Amino acid sequence: MIPVLHAEWGKLCSLRSPWICLVAAALLVPVTAYTLANDFVYDIDQGRLADGTTRPSLDFLGSSMQFGLAMFIAFTMLTITSEYATGSIRSTLLAEPRRVRVLMAKSVVVSAIAAVTGAVVGLASYELVAFILGDHAAGETSAIAVLARSGVLVGLASILVCGVAALVRSSVGTLATSFGILVGMLAIPEPLGPWLPAQAGADWLSGVGAGRALGVLVAWAAVAWIAGWYALERRDA
Repeated sequence: MIPVLHAEWGKLCSLRSPWICLVAAALLVPVTAYTLANDFVYDIDQGRLADGTTRPSLDFLGSSMQFGLAMFIAFTMLTITSEYATGSIRSTLLAEPRRVRVLMAKSVVVSAIAAVTGAVVGLASYELVAFILGDHAAGETSAIAVLARSGVLVGLASILVCGVAALVRSSVGTLATSFGILVGMLAIPEPLGPWLPAQAGADWLSGVGAGRALGVLVAWAAVAWIAGWYALERRDA
C-alpha cells in the first residue's frame, strides 16, 4: 500500500491545477468570512442593527466554509477526473490492478491534505472574524474545536468527492454533483434537511447536534466512496 501512496503523492505533486484550487480555497474562505463579518459590524455602525447586537463567530465561519467547499471539491476531484480525461488511468490500473488500493490511496492523500488545509484555514478565518466583530462576538469557541470541526468537515467532504469522481468520472459532472450534495441541499428544509450532508456540515461546524451531524457526514461519505469503488471495479477504465 505504501508504494501506491507514494505514487499518488508523486502524481498529485506533478499537477498544478489541484494546488491552484487549494490556494483559491485558502484565500476564498477568509476573504468571505471577513466580508460577512465586516458587513455585520457596518450595519451596527450605520444604525441598521442595535448597538448591543452580538452574533457567534461560528455563524460567519460556517457560511464561509460552505462557500469554500467548491474549491476543495475541485482540488479533490482533479486527482481522479484528470486521469480519466487524459487516459492515464489505464496506466495507473495496470501498475496497480487492485483497484480498491488505487481509490484508497487517492482518497487518503487528498483527504489528508484537504483536512489539514481546511483546519488551518478554518481557524484563521475564525480568528479573523472574532477580531472584526470585537465586542459584537458571542459564544466564543476554543481553537482546538474550530480546528477539529473544520478539518473533519473538509476531510469527509473530500472522501465523498473521491467516491463521486470515481462514479461519475467527468470533472463537470463531479463538480455539479458534489456541490449539489455538499452545499445545494441546504435549500431542503426540515425534517429531511438535517439528514443530508449540506445541513449536517453546517450543524457540525456550529456545534448544533454535533453527534448526529458527524454520523450523517460519515455515512454519506462512506456510501459515496463505496459506490465509487463498486463502479471502478465493475467498469472498464
